[in-house]
Amino acid sequence: MSPAIFDHQSDDDDGTHRDAIREGYQRNDAIVGRVLRSHPKSTIVFATGLSQQPWLETAKCAYRPQKFADLFAFAGVTGGHVEPLMAEEFRIVGTNPERTALQLRALTSSGTPIFNAAVVEGGVHAGCSIYDGDARVLRNVVDGPTRSATFGDLFYRLPAMRSGRHHPIGALWIRDGSPHRIEDEPVPLESIAPTILSMFALTPPASFAPPLPRVGRVVQPVA
Repeated sequence: MSPAIFDHQSDDDDGTHRDAIREGYQRNDAIVGRVLRSHPKSTIVFATGLSQQPWLETAKCAYRPQKFADLFAFAGVTGGHVEPLMAEEFRIVGTNPERTALQLRALTSSGTPIFNAAVVEGGVHAGCSIYDGDARVLRNVVDGPTRSATFGDLFYRLPAMRSGRHHPIGALWIRDGSPHRIEDEPVPLESIAPTILSMFALTPPASFAPPLPRVGRVVQPVA
């Protein structure tokens, strides 16, 4: 919420994202408003495991494949489709995951692996591991098992330098019609699930943490 900090922080940043955090809050607020108008007696839960905080000490830049079909052809990956995740990260499903992860990790530039790639829940969770802003110049060749290509042929840089990172304190807001109350201290993240279950008269498993003593509050859980 301090947009002036991020104005023109790099040559590629023209300030177009200076109000991104505010816009995110406004859009979420509009969604809550629509729910309240349509279902005024409903219980609404807003929960996040993490928040965001400024990250001014980094020069991290993220890269994504220009065209996944070209990347797959270069790496020898056959079949499958891509599901976007966050920034440079994506998930590949519909292939042999162990083989696909090995094929991506085999791509190198100046001896450095291009990809972080791991098998997660039957798919491949992957992302470009090159973060320096001059990668297009410093790492101009990508070597595959049998051929080479320029870095710029396969990847493009996301338009702005990273300026935020996760904060371990998230947010929890429960609206059930009772008076609101703000907690002074964060609450354990593991208390959220049993609290929601107990709101609907469902008994949490014995292995769960105790629920919060009451609802109708704004709290901040520890991630």
